[in-house]
Amino acid sequence: MVITVPFLDDGSGSNSIANIIICLELNSTSFLPMTQEQKDWLLAIVDCDQPKMTRMLNQHPELAVWKTSINGYTALHYAAKYGDCAAIRLLLGNYHVQVDAQTCEGMTPLHLAAANGNEDVIILLTSVYKA
Repeated sequence: MVITVPFLDDGSGSNSIANIIICLELNSTSFLPMTQEQKDWLLAIVDCDQPKMTRMLNQHPELAVWKTSINGYTALHYAAKYGDCAAIRLLLGNYHVQVDAQTCEGMTPLHLAAANGNEDVIILLTSVYKA
């Protein structure tokens, strides 16, 4: 059974993870509002859109360490969660983000990779980036 929330529906009849995360960020009154740039960045991250991430980081390198206010995730956390090794290499190799950055609940990218069964990410984080 698929539950569709009307204001999240992208026309496909289901809600994408990106839309749900954006919705939580945009509609939560207890969190800081996001700029359009941050919204676009978040969508690029959760969609694993490497070309868009690269373009955005070239223009705004500070996005590499930006944390969402709802859970404290950085792009590295999302990349680890979704198994995006290319994004991890981009963020750690080119922008030298903190490999052990913690979310609001104290989770590191390595924790999220393990929790989601992303073995390639676990190997990458531990062997190359010493997480």
